[in-house]
Amino acid sequence: MFDSMVSEKPAFVKFYHPECGHCISMAPEWDALKDELNGSTLDANVIEVHADAISDIKSNCVRNIEGFPTLMMVGKGGEATEAYNGERTRKHLAAFMKKNVPKSGGRKSRRRRKKRKTRTRRKHVRRTVKRKHNRRKNRRKTRK
Repeated sequence: MFDSMVSEKPAFVKFYHPECGHCISMAPEWDALKDELNGSTLDANVIEVHADAISDIKSNCVRNIEGFPTLMMVGKGGEATEAYNGERTRKHLAAFMKKNVPKSGGRKSRRRRKKRKTRTRRKHVRRTVKRKHNRRKNRRKTRK
């Protein structure tokens, strides 16, 4: 089942063992991550794989498992793209996944584009004001 899920779209995968203390302590954060990303626009799966099921997986990503829990992004076709080594909190896990998975929405909303233009405009204005200030300052220095 894992191989068929990974062949369609990328996945953020947690390989775990039920008796591992780290896996047990991380379980609530992983469940919260799945709940948070359930309605998002990310085009990826969030998958948990039990240690006993690893031997049945044919994808190349299982070669990189050295301990539990192992968290990694798996691309289409089952190739491991990037391992996760950060903090095991919902916030950090979601940020990692959002950074590594393309959104399915396609175009950005008009509001976001407008916001970016405004931000760019503010930077330009700040730079211009700073340059004018520096020119005045330099003129004063040369007069003395």
